[in-house]
Amino acid sequence: MNAVPGGFAVALAVAHLVVAGRRVAGTGAAQPPDVFLLVALAATLAMTPDDLMISPSPDLPAAVLIVEAAWLMARWYGAQPRSPRAPKPRFSSRSGRWG
Repeated sequence: MNAVPGGFAVALAVAHLVVAGRRVAGTGAAQPPDVFLLVALAATLAMTPDDLMISPSPDLPAAVLIVEAAWLMARWYGAQPRSPRAPKPRFSSRSGRWG
């Protein structure tokens, strides 16, 4: 077992932290998931002890992966188009069928 996953997780988290920070502070193109990512990654990295940053322990890569997955899901579900003209499914209570 080596320290590559921990080092990669730290590099990924710091790079994504910089990108989210630039979106939130600089360009003004931030969405709520970007603010979540900025706060969650900063908290994850701040709570991690220095000796765990680059270690064979899977704790940090797992924590970073959870934050990244939550951010991706929030971005995905927030980007889904919601048309007010989309037809709603109708259910007929008399026939018990859809349509």
